[in-house]
Amino acid sequence: MDKLLDRLSDSGYRITRQRKAILDVMDKTNKFLSAEEIYNKSKEKQPYINLATVYRNLDVLHNINALETIDLGDNRYKYRLKGKIHNHCFICLECGETVEFPLCPLRDVSDILEKKDLTITGHRFEVYGYCSECSDKGGK
Repeated sequence: MDKLLDRLSDSGYRITRQRKAILDVMDKTNKFLSAEEIYNKSKEKQPYINLATVYRNLDVLHNINALETIDLGDNRYKYRLKGKIHNHCFICLECGETVEFPLCPLRDVSDILEKKDLTITGHRFEVYGYCSECSDKGGK
């Protein structure tokens, strides 16, 4: 987290108690969290934090390219810090639980891409659904 704090500072952002609380919450999980979840957990450390502060900080993290976002539809988004988990994973649409896959499906196509002289700069393979706990709760 120190590197992220340095990036924020180098980008001209102050390191406030609220910002530290938000980053601490996000740093201690591999799950994608909604802004409300981040707010509720941050409030335990900083009782006077508000939801608008969380959203402003999510914008800041997005601006310095430190945030991953998933769109669950219906204007529902979840967030996590970049680099928290590998980019090949299953993500529960309800609770944000993330399970990493130990494989890379791109290996099968990389030879084809190289023959076409295409340069890969990044990739992700994410599967969305419901974990067993959320499936049991909601009957999904």
